[in-house]
Formats: sequence, C-alpha cells, structure tokens
Amino acid sequence: MKAKSNDLCETNLNSEEIRTGFIHLPSPREVKYSVVDGLAIFEGDIVLGTVAEMETRSKTKGVGITGDQFRWPNGVIPFNIDSSLPNQQRVTDAISHWENRTFIRFVRRTTETNYVTFRPSDSCSSRIGMQGGEQFINLGNDCSTGNVIHEIGHTVGLFHEQSREDRNNFVRINWANIETGKEGNFNQEIPVSDDYGPYDYGSIMHYGTHFFSKNNLPTIEPLTPGVTIGQRNGLSDGDVATVNMMYGRMTESQIATVSRFTDHLDVF
Repeated sequence: MKAKSNDLCETNLNSEEIRTGFIHLPSPREVKYSVVDGLAIFEGDIVLGTVAEMETRSKTKGVGITGDQFRWPNGVIPFNIDSSLPNQQRVTDAISHWENRTFIRFVRRTTETNYVTFRPSDSCSSRIGMQGGEQFINLGNDCSTGNVIHEIGHTVGLFHEQSREDRNNFVRINWANIETGKEGNFNQEIPVSDDYGPYDYGSIMHYGTHFFSKNNLPTIEPLTPGVTIGQRNGLSDGDVATVNMMYGRMTESQIATVSRFTDHLDVF
C-alpha cells in the first residue's frame, strides 16, 4: 500500500545536494547524506550532525564512542517545545503514546544539560540516541503525530527496521525505482546494531513501500503476501519490547516479540 502523504514528510528534503562523509563507528563507515539547512541527513530523517562536523569527521575518520553513553539515563528524556512550533498537540500526543506504551518518560527541561527541543522545520528529522547538550527533533508542518512518534524512536536509539542485516529475507528493494542519489538510504545494517527476534513489518520505524520513489513505483516490497509496511499509527509490540530491552526494562513476555535492539548508539 502506498504511504499517505503525511507519512512522506520523512522523505521531503528540500535540498537535492548529496555528499559523502564518514560516521563514527568502531571503524569509520562512509555514507551518502543529503544537505538540508546546513544539516547532514541520513536515510531521509536521521541527523548525523552539521555539514561542518561531517566534513571534519571525513578528514579525521575518527572513531566514535559506543555503549550506554548514548542512552537516556533511566529512560528519562528532558524536553522543550519551541514556542513557534505549530500544532504542538501532536508532540504532546506522541509523548503520551510513548509513555503509555514503554518505560520511557519525558520531563519538561529545567536545568538538565542533555535535552531535546522540538522545533519547526521543512521536514522531519532527529539524531540517534542521546548526543549530549541540546539536540533537536525537527518537524515540518505536515508531520503527523505518527511521524513524531517515529522521530522520537530515533532519539530513543532506534534505526530504521529495513536496515536489519536479515532484511533481504523479508523485503525486496527495487533499486531501479529509487531517486538518484538516495540509494544509500536503503543500505543494510549499521555495523554497531544487532537484530533480535523476528523481522517486524509492523514497526513504526519501517519505511513505506514508496519512500524515495522516482517514478511512483514501489521502492520496497514485502516478500510476505498481504502485510503492510510503513505504518505511522503507533509503536508495534516489537518496537515496545526493543526499547524496554535497550533500557533494561524487558519483561519475560516481551522476549519473544523483540524485533530490533541497537547495542551501540554512536551515529553522531
């Protein structure tokens, strides 16, 4: 099923400029990213940093830090909402969804050093995990509550579901239908993340069938007949189990439903 228009705000990038740079992993990895408002955007909505930071990183090919440093302590995320952000209820509704479904908690920022600010932008994007200091969840006017839930997923530490190492057993990538320069958005597995449990077609972190399509034909298709991908309604049971496991709150009943666990959150 083709994604609805408000689901595509994660792919609506104003800039068509594509550059190559390195992200910090146990060993450097070269990736392609889009330049949007001075930011380096990876996989459509993951902020790697500023363009200047990426250029410096490409020269040094430095190694990033791995582990719990990139998780929010005790699963608590301090936040602000920029006063100029339209339709702020989509943010509060998304936060309520996360708190109702997981152990993650949000508190209004007072003096906390590390925190998230929801701010207006032309598209949806977020960094992966806790990066230190103020970091942003960028929201376009057409970004729905479901899109906000998705972007919070990145902030918590989730990558896109279809980047799993085993994804070729579950989806087909139609490379000929992908926008020129955006092929890198469909690469597999960030080397620092691990796959646990079954592939989750229903994950809110999964691309839709027509993301980054240049000809209105599917770019990604499930191999299992009759399933839908790219939903932006809410967290799946697999999403919930994964997050609770990441933050040490896994229950016995959730073990069987884990779909994705990111061990090292060091994309920045």
